[in-house]
Amino acid sequence: MSGVLNGATNFAQATQRRIFDVAAELGYKPNLAAKQIRRNASFNDRPRTNILAHVTRTQDGCVPDPLVAARSMLLANLALKKNYYVLPMFYSEASAFACPPVFNGHVDGVLAGLPDVEIARTVSHLVPLILMDVPFSPDLLADVPRVNFDIRQGMSALAQVLVKQGHRQVAALTVNQDDPFDYHGVRCPLLRKACADAGLKLHVKSSRNRQLSMQTHDQVMDAFAQEVIPLIRQRKVTALMMVDDLYAHEMVARLEAAGIRVPEDVSVTGFADSPMLFDSSQMQLTTVRYPWAAMIDAALDLMDAEINGPSRQQGEILIRPELLVRDTTGALEACEANLY
Repeated sequence: MSGVLNGATNFAQATQRRIFDVAAELGYKPNLAAKQIRRNASFNDRPRTNILAHVTRTQDGCVPDPLVAARSMLLANLALKKNYYVLPMFYSEASAFACPPVFNGHVDGVLAGLPDVEIARTVSHLVPLILMDVPFSPDLLADVPRVNFDIRQGMSALAQVLVKQGHRQVAALTVNQDDPFDYHGVRCPLLRKACADAGLKLHVKSSRNRQLSMQTHDQVMDAFAQEVIPLIRQRKVTALMMVDDLYAHEMVARLEAAGIRVPEDVSVTGFADSPMLFDSSQMQLTTVRYPWAAMIDAALDLMDAEINGPSRQQGEILIRPELLVRDTTGALEACEANLY
């Protein structure tokens, strides 16, 4: 019976008609997923399932925020268009990482933003692995394909905006710069280089590296505000560059509470554009937006090539962020030059 339903023609026509009549009476429909598992070869000659795991580490053990959920939904929708189904997997501690579908060979591949190198190495030996928006250096996993946002280009674009508006003296909130596995720590050296390349002078004292965590967040933000507000009033700093939109919005609120006007007295830039995390009444930040759809689409194409290709690929694809010049930056008003 199964041979006839799967297209075999070496049966008598009467037999074929009877089988199709019985199938119709019973309401039988073929299981396409089961057929895929049976027919298609995969990584290391395993059966195909057309299922991908999306592995994400949550920060500080917290439930994934709305932005992470939105990215997971976008990934699921884009993957479905390419005939893949996505299984989301979250973990908070490297020592507690457990993903039976991956270890048991029930997925065709893994798409991940893994800040744990050893986990990434383990997974890459089990199934095809594509890293998306990874915070660590490509040198640590040179043989694993990855798709990242071009942070260098994004920082450079923001610095150029400030230069064109006449700014030359800026301060930056640089945090966790000594942590190669922290997203903000990766952005900070690129922010400093972008300023130097554009001719912007960073105020050294206020732009020093700070250790920021959930526990120290308010303390670090308050300390930075207390240091830069006098410099703004003295016109020694005319722009602030923040490594994340969250910090930028919080700084704008602190400045306005102190009577500092944005952008009339000081311009402020953010990074990454996370509008769903903020109230619609807040000022629209000058920032860069990550085109997540483009990154996910590129990662899915890489994954498809890894699953179906004869050999594994290497290297990195960089997706350019989109520059958004909005309410929080403006042309520098004429004023008497001040030196540090």
